[in-house]
Amino acid sequence: MALSIGDLVAHLDIDDAGWRKGMTVAQRDLKAFEGQLAAKNAEYDGYKAAVSGEAARVDAIAKTSGVQADAYKSRVESIGAYNETLTKQWAATIDQQERIAEIGVSAAKANAELYITTRSLALDAAKTGAQVAAQIGAAALNAVNYSSSVSSSKSYGESNSASNSGSNSDSTSTGTSTSYNYNVSV
Repeated sequence: MALSIGDLVAHLDIDDAGWRKGMTVAQRDLKAFEGQLAAKNAEYDGYKAAVSGEAARVDAIAKTSGVQADAYKSRVESIGAYNETLTKQWAATIDQQERIAEIGVSAAKANAELYITTRSLALDAAKTGAQVAAQIGAAALNAVNYSSSVSSSKSYGESNSASNSGSNSDSTSTGTSTSYNYNVSV
C-alpha cells in the first residue's frame, strides 16, 4: 500500500496474518459457542416442554380433583339434608309421643279424680245410711218402755228413758191407782 504525501513517498507493509489467524480462531470459537448455545436452547426447550407437560398434567389433576371435590361436596350436602330431614321427623315423632303421653297422663289423672269422687260419694252415702239406721234404731229403742209401779191406795210412778244416737227422746209415765194399776206411756 503506498501513500503519496507531497514529495514524500512511503511504503508500508502491514502483516495482518496474526489478525486473520485471531479472527479465524474467534470465528471458530464463535461457531462452537453458537453450537453450544443452540444445544442449551434445545435443552431448555426440552425442559420448557416437560414443564408445560407437567403443568398440563397438574392442571388436569387439579380439575379432576375439583370435580371430585364438588362431587363429594354435593354428596355431603345431600347426606346432610337427608340427616336433617330424619332429625326433623324424629323430633316430630318425639313431640307427638310426648303429646300422646300427656293425654294418657291427663286421662289417668281424670280417672283417678273420678274414682276418688265416686269413693267419696259412696262414703258419704254410707255415713248417711248409718245415721238413718242409728235414728231408726234409736226410735225402735225408744218404743220400748221401761216402767215401774208401786201400788197402794195412792201410787205414783215415773219412768224416764233417754237415748242418744243422733236423736233425743224422753218418756215419762205416771199412774195412780186405788185398786187398779194403770201404766201410761208417752
